[in-house]
Amino acid sequence: MSRTVKPLTITQVNNAKATDKDVSLADGQGLFLLIKKSGSKLWRFQYYKPFSKKRTLISLGSYPEVSLSDARKKRDNYRKLLAENIDPQDHNIKISQEKLLQQQNTFAAVTKDWLRIKENEVKARKLKQVTYEDIVKRINKHLFPLIEHT
Repeated sequence: MSRTVKPLTITQVNNAKATDKDVSLADGQGLFLLIKKSGSKLWRFQYYKPFSKKRTLISLGSYPEVSLSDARKKRDNYRKLLAENIDPQDHNIKISQEKLLQQQNTFAAVTKDWLRIKENEVKARKLKQVTYEDIVKRINKHLFPLIEHT
């Protein structure tokens, strides 16, 4: 049976001080504030992975950059994911990978990759240096000014 934890107040969070060892202040439902020996305050969410049932920690950010209410909102979002058997940590990794892939699949990124291929063709003497320089000049003058700001 789980213990009932009294939620933290803003006053408790603000007045929490570091001691000679790390201290945790529980807010309930897996959320707690870790106060390091150095004095930094970090929000953490502790949960069990949906399938392996291993205990896991996720950092939610540091206080005061992440407020008590923001930390609770993140905790609630993670608990919703867990209710659907989705690991919040894996979910965050998947989202960041998708964003990175979107950034890499822009027309400007593909054009720059294509220019690297053309540069290698110059080194392999399959393309003349003058032709390569003409291509780069035209792309920089006409194409990049239009696509890099969109």
